[in-house]
Amino acid sequence: MSEALPEYLLQHLQKPEHSSLKSEKTRQDILRAALEFILDHSFHELTVCELMTRAGHSRPVFYQYYSDLHAVMLELLTALQQAVLDVAFPWLEGTNNTEELLRQSIRGMMEACYELGPVLRAVAEAASADPRMAEHYAAFMQVFDDSVTENIQRLQQLGEIETFEAAPVAVILNRTDAATVIDAFGRQPRKAFEPVVAALTRVWCSTLYAANATQS
Repeated sequence: MSEALPEYLLQHLQKPEHSSLKSEKTRQDILRAALEFILDHSFHELTVCELMTRAGHSRPVFYQYYSDLHAVMLELLTALQQAVLDVAFPWLEGTNNTEELLRQSIRGMMEACYELGPVLRAVAEAASADPRMAEHYAAFMQVFDDSVTENIQRLQQLGEIETFEAAPVAVILNRTDAATVIDAFGRQPRKAFEPVVAALTRVWCSTLYAANATQS
């Protein structure tokens, strides 16, 4: 069993107020065990007993931290969402040389997803038969659809991107990202990192900055 959570996850977990070091370590043990389990399993296979055995704590301890397994997965998904938004921030807020900022953001996003891709895969798979997971997954994707749509519109106003209807393009780009992450990094063994980054960079840049390529 791994000794620590991935750095991307640790950086973006929402630490409860007034939690002690021992309490925080126990919570991280639970999250680490959940992440390790879903590397090779589906969410519906996970039980509290299995999770806490892997975490090295008793079953009753689980309920001191989480109401159910859905709450564990939501915390992992929220951490992934924040990690991706943080590395995408330069492109989402930049005003100059935004194509290069996008390239950097895609690499950063895929670095986060390389570690946390199993979370996205487990939630997406469960969403087809689990209404609560479907709600979590839809809300997760909506955050990115809104962010990318708004940024395309902002960059269009700045003259960085040509004019077209932003929302449908944002949705397609985000769904391409999600499907690629799930396929490439959702299970062990993960696929090679660089070809995934290169492919997604080509898709995003050729879609959003096609006019720049034509002019150059």
